[in-house]
Amino acid sequence: MEILVLGGTRFVGRKIAEAALERGHRVTLFNRGVTDPQGVPGAEQVAGDRTVGLDALAGRRWDAVIDTSSSVPANVRRATEALAGAAGRYVFVSTISVYPDFGSERIDEDAPVHAPDFDSLRPGPWSYGPMKAACETIVRDTFGGRALVVRPGT
Repeated sequence: MEILVLGGTRFVGRKIAEAALERGHRVTLFNRGVTDPQGVPGAEQVAGDRTVGLDALAGRRWDAVIDTSSSVPANVRRATEALAGAAGRYVFVSTISVYPDFGSERIDEDAPVHAPDFDSLRPGPWSYGPMKAACETIVRDTFGGRALVVRPGT
C-alpha cells in the first residue's frame, strides 16, 4: 500500500509509520520537519505545513491517508479537500474526549458527542473535544464511506 501520514514523527504517527514500513508498505510523511527533521528511516519525507497548504502533495495518490495529530477543524478541512481525490481512505485519529461523559462505563461509538466547534483555532481544556468532533464531521462529510475515525482513550 501507499500510505501518507500527516505528521508522523511523534505521538502515534511515528509508530504507525514504522509499523507500515515493517509490513512492506510505502510510507510518505508530510510535516514541517521541526520535531524530527530526519523523519522515520525508510519513509519518504515531504516538507510542508498543513496550516499553509498541501501543494507539495499535488498530483500524487495514496491508498490511505492517516491523520494522527490535527485538532483544528480548518486544518482538517484543508487536508481533506486537498486529498479527497488523491486517497482511497482517510483515517482520522480522534479522541475519547469527543464524548461529554467519557468516564461512563457504557460508551460506544453511538454515544452522543459534543456539539462540533468548527470555528476555534487553538484547542483548550473546554474546546478540545468539540473541536475534534468538528474534525470528525469534516472527515466524514468529505470522504463519506471512505472515512475511518478512531477514538482512542484511556
